[in-house]
Amino acid sequence: MDLRETFELSTAGLLSHKLRTLLTMLGIIFGVGAVISMLSIGEGAKQEALDQIRQMGIHNIIVQHWNPDEDEGLNAEESSGSSNLSAGLSWADARSIELICPLAELVTPQRELKTRAHRGSNSFQTVMVGTPPGCLQLLKGRMQQGVFLADDKPLRSRRV
Repeated sequence: MDLRETFELSTAGLLSHKLRTLLTMLGIIFGVGAVISMLSIGEGAKQEALDQIRQMGIHNIIVQHWNPDEDEGLNAEESSGSSNLSAGLSWADARSIELICPLAELVTPQRELKTRAHRGSNSFQTVMVGTPPGCLQLLKGRMQQGVFLADDKPLRSRRV
């Protein structure tokens, strides 16, 4: 069989089974479209994640406070077995890191507290955050509302 005879035979087969040809074409079109869509969604999600990391700062090291007793998943037996774990860093620890590490350009301690807030008759769970002004520079953000703590207030244990 030569190329011309093969082409004529395949064309005759496609024309004689029009419904099967149409369904095969639709299957191929939708399959390719689905693959392209999934790759596009995946690439978009990847770019979004990279943008968030870039916005947060690639060279940032974040040490977060964790208190095993506050963990909702632990019962009394599990909580008592983890008593040798540290509950986090103190304000003095942050200052020590700032003094000891010459490569650390900015150290900004932050304290988060999960609490229930009340306004009028409304009550809701929220997270209060206490941090010095350097946090905005570190996270490349801006404050919409509120005030920062003065550097000496946490050291004097004032209620702010």
